[in-house]
Amino acid sequence: YIAALEVANSTFPTQPLISKIYPNPFNPIINFDLNVFTVENITIDIYDIKGNKIETVFSGLLNTGNHTFSWDGKNNATGIYMIQCSSDKNSKTQKIFLMK
Repeated sequence: YIAALEVANSTFPTQPLISKIYPNPFNPIINFDLNVFTVENITIDIYDIKGNKIETVFSGLLNTGNHTFSWDGKNNATGIYMIQCSSDKNSKTQKIFLMK
């Protein structure tokens, strides 16, 4: 039983995960859920397709659990954008589509 427990623990996610993006494509507001598995400093930034930072949605300490965020793209052109979630340990990026 101990070996099975060790395998189960090694596959448990430990890094923040953007779990749900809705709606996508969006106009002009997009919502997304972030699952945090340990208390961490988190930064959520929006980038355009060229890699230019458009806006910081959140920057600070998050407790474990599910957190919902929104971004209003009304002042931006139709196109592909990226949501980047960064912690002290890693960074994840996901593509979103703004359609006006």
